[in-house]
Amino acid sequence: MDMYGSPFSLQAYDTNRLIVSDIPRFIIFNQPVEFTIDASKAGDGQLEVDINNGSVPNRVKKLGNSKYQFTFIPILNDPHIISIKLNGHQISGRKINIFKLKNY
Repeated sequence: MDMYGSPFSLQAYDTNRLIVSDIPRFIIFNQPVEFTIDASKAGDGQLEVDINNGSVPNRVKKLGNSKYQFTFIPILNDPHIISIKLNGHQISGRKINIFKLKNY
């Protein structure tokens, strides 16, 4: 955003305006888990998603208009904690424990 009479521009963001789709509470071992994040109303910034502090790889697919689909495959016996950050700021209430179900 340009500021009238100033040579500077201002970029703002609001982490509360990110929309995260429902993330399953229970997952199946070695099966993909998908969720989406809509950042279209949050403003400019770097969106980061880590699962178990980066120890579980994830893929991101840009859906357009600042919407993204994230996919990961649970490969650990531990709970999976998803951390979502915008410009380095943790999104409130978005650390999610996910427990795996036994593979039948």
